Amino acid sequence: MLRYKLKKRGIFVPAVWVFTATLILSVIFLRPNIIAVLGIPFGSTAAALTYFSLRRYTYSLTVLQRELILQRGIMFTTMHRIPLRYITAVGTLQSPLQRLTATTSMYICTSGNILIILGLSTADSENLRMTILNGRDV
Repeated sequence: MLRYKLKKRGIFVPAVWVFTATLILSVIFLRPNIIAVLGIPFGSTAAALTYFSLRRYTYSLTVLQRELILQRGIMFTTMHRIPLRYITAVGTLQSPLQRLTATTSMYICTSGNILIILGLSTADSENLRMTILNGRDV
């Protein structure tokens, strides 16, 4: 059995994305009001950090003998149980910011579902990808 958790530094990447997007939008639309231009990005980043921090503690990815189990959720928890034989594609995406934090985004495709996992370490995502693609027993 292999168990993966999101890394602490992995939650900062989406928070930086939120900060950058809200800063750009604030500068474009709220140019004369400096308090709003700075307050909205910092407030939304604090909210994003809180959300992703809570999500990090409730996110669990487990690979058993023949299935992958993904549990996540803060208020409403969901569980995905996917047999390994039904997984059609596994891939990773790493932005420059994720390279600096040594994290990746991973997607797992089945015939009717796509799971996107943000914040896995690079080593964990490579190990998980090879485990799924090789179909070997864990």
